Formats: sequence, structure tokens, C-alpha cells
Amino acid sequence: MRSISMAAVALFLLLAAPEACSQIATFSHAIALPAAPMSVLRHSSGDVWIGMSGQLARYSLDGVSLGTVGAFTSLGLAEDPNGDVWASDYTHNRVVHFGPTGALLGSFTPSAMATVDVAIDETGGVYALVWAFPPASDPAEVRLYSRGGYLIGRSGLSTALGLAYGDGVVYAAEAQGGAVRRYARDLSPAGVLASGANFAEQVSRGDDGVLYVADYGAGTVRALAPDGTLVGTLGPAVPGYGTMKPCDVWAGGGTFLVTDCSHASVLVFVEAPTRARADTWGRLKAAYR
Repeated sequence: MRSISMAAVALFLLLAAPEACSQIATFSHAIALPAAPMSVLRHSSGDVWIGMSGQLARYSLDGVSLGTVGAFTSLGLAEDPNGDVWASDYTHNRVVHFGPTGALLGSFTPSAMATVDVAIDETGGVYALVWAFPPASDPAEVRLYSRGGYLIGRSGLSTALGLAYGDGVVYAAEAQGGAVRRYARDLSPAGVLASGANFAEQVSRGDDGVLYVADYGAGTVRALAPDGTLVGTLGPAVPGYGTMKPCDVWAGGGTFLVTDCSHASVLVFVEAPTRARADTWGRLKAAYR
């Protein structure tokens, strides 16, 4: 491994610092909804799954309704390697399994007060973020289940509300303090990232490895490099729309979806790479890894 000279570090800081908090995407349009959206997922087919207050529904990216999938409030959605969709059913305390077009395939009920979020790994392992019994000051727990609902492992308690998975790491976003806890696939602790969020409602991992934290408290989405460095933001003011209060974020393929739960809309953004993200940082990594 080659060492990095102080001159190279200074050049990187000089070029990256003015753009480190640049807006990470450009607003395209809003999908108007009949109820407040709490979760969002863009399926590999292109359809958008949206968990609203009291219903789970599918939409096209341009906002055409494709029908209701379930009559419950879902705070978290995930797609597995087969294209199936898994939803946390906060209303009935379940993890619900759907086919790619919304056919119900099954469900299981964790032994907990409420099922808040869900994430899936490459093998189809189901991670559920639950509010555990008995109630405590830090009541949230991440659990690993088989697809059939068999409990495999569990983490310690925390105040997490959001869950994501990527490249062998489970991420849980803490509501209080905004920290993002990292776990290995077996849910052994793997470190903590300081997101800087005021109130971290959700976390998503983009296909570029960047973490996106929905900061409901500040009305922003914060983009973090794998080491926790802030590389950009969205909101609270969105040109062409207004101000947003994000409850969830999905990122992939150059598209960002953000649920604005205060205005019953899902905001669609198109990626706008900054020089700090797409040029300076990328070149420095390539030169010195």
C-alpha cells in the first residue's frame, strides 16, 4: 500500500471541503398519495411500493396507482434476491411476505410488541427490527429469522427505528442521537457511525455503498461514506417542491425516493454527483488503495 503525502491530503481537503455538504440529487417530481407515506421501496421491476398509514400499495414511478397490496401500516420494506417483497406490518405485529406483483405468500409474528422494519441479506435471511418485551428505555432489538420465521439470532437493545443491509453488514439507525449501529450478519456488534442526524427515522444503503439517513428532526437526508464521513445532503428545502419531513429513503440506480410524511407525498430525485463524490474522492481512493 502506498503512503499518502501530506500534500495529497491537503489538496483533497481543499477541493472536497466546499462541496462536502452539496445536495446529492435533483428533484424530479412528487407522487401524490391518499395518506401519509411511512416507507418506500423501488422494486427491481421498476414499480414503487409505498407503505402508508393503513395501507400498502404499488405505484409506477410517474405516480400511477397499481393497486393496494395490504390493509396495514408498514414502516419498512425490503426486496429479496428472488424479487419477493418483505414488509413490516406495524398494525398487526407481523413480517409479511409478498410476491413481486403483490400476491401474499406468507407471514410470521415475532414475539414482540411491534414489528418496525425489515431487511434481507443475500441468502434470504430476514432481519426484523422489533420493539421487544418487556418495555424498556431502549426497547428496539434486531432479530435474524429464517424465511419461515424461525429465530436464528438477536442483537442487544437500542433506540433504533430504521434498518438496512448491504455487503455483509446490518445497519440500525438510532432515533436518539442519530448513531448508526453496524452488525455482522450474525448480529455481533461491528461498530457505530455518527450520522449527525437530529432524529434518525430511517436508513438505506445505496448500490454505491453510501448510507442515506432520513433525519426527520432536521427535515433532511444525510449521505454518509462507509466510514461515516458526510458527503452530501437533501433538504429540508426542495427547489420546485417546498420543504420536506422525511420518514424513509430509498436509493439505487441513480434514483432517490424520499417519503414526505408531513405532505402525503413520495419525492422522486435524480442523482446529481458532486465533484467531491464523483471526482476528487474517487481519484484519491483509486490512487492510494
